[in-house]
Amino acid sequence: MRVSVTSFFAAIILVVSNPASALAPEDGGFAYNYPTELSAHPKLVNLLETRKSERKAQFQEDVDALKGEQAANNLDSQADWKIKSQTNRLIVLVSSNYVYSGGAHGMFWSDAILWDKAKQAEVSFLDLFADKDEAKKLIMPAYCAMLDAERLGMRGEPTPKDDLFGECVDPFEHGIAYPTNLGANGYLRIAFALPPYSAGPYVEGEYEFDIAAPSYITDKLKPEYQDLFQTYM
Repeated sequence: MRVSVTSFFAAIILVVSNPASALAPEDGGFAYNYPTELSAHPKLVNLLETRKSERKAQFQEDVDALKGEQAANNLDSQADWKIKSQTNRLIVLVSSNYVYSGGAHGMFWSDAILWDKAKQAEVSFLDLFADKDEAKKLIMPAYCAMLDAERLGMRGEPTPKDDLFGECVDPFEHGIAYPTNLGANGYLRIAFALPPYSAGPYVEGEYEFDIAAPSYITDKLKPEYQDLFQTYM
């Protein structure tokens, strides 16, 4: 399992030590970045700018709540979007996020946007399928098995299902899912990311893993998305 705590704080150190990428003083601890090449997709940029405004408004509320206190200088809200992959039809964006609004520690998580170039609109991973419920039912067994394997690797022993962090967390409600491993003939796998406190305690970090996307799953894609995945198994 890849736990992103170390890599995140390494990135923060890099930003602080690199004047060219450091935050401007007037921005305080707020940053929301995405690739400039997305300017070719104005509606996608509008979506990102809307989310940026929402995040900045929340950050300002947190600052105002601590107005006059030294603690306000330590508040942070960071988002960094990257293009994970791209096909003729789809752009997959994934972001690293961190927010500290006071307390013992901040919160970090990943987010994703699947952008349909033809529709000029965001779609969820399950939107790619003709029947969302059927697709979810087919995906969950392999996903749950992999989550259990990741927990076993982290904890060294199986976790009872009735444990606080033992159940199979729904990734479509409590995390993100997106196509990954893009090859010459399409995607091969489905990636998942679950933030701290969803699948495990904070100390375990973010759970990130992927599963195969065999034909019994990809056969259920909508006609317009049939060529997104490589057919196998």
